[in-house]
Amino acid sequence: MSEAQWTSASFVTFAPPMPTSLFTTLAIVLLSIGFVLASLLLTYEVTATKFNRKLSTELIYVIPASVFLGFGTIFLFLSNGIYV
Repeated sequence: MSEAQWTSASFVTFAPPMPTSLFTTLAIVLLSIGFVLASLLLTYEVTATKFNRKLSTELIYVIPASVFLGFGTIFLFLSNGIYV
């Protein structure tokens, strides 16, 4: 390719799909939901005996909690200017 095709004027500037002002709000909401689900899991683990624990019940708490905490952490980084 010629150098004329690689000039900075020919590139399109990246624009996020949502306003950056929402990153902080999303981080707080997602992390809060994740911590609530994690605390529900902790409560379940402490109150259940080893004979009546169910893997399906644990997964119901663990999977959404990890998703919310993961995306909440990403938006926390984005709101602080750490673009991952």
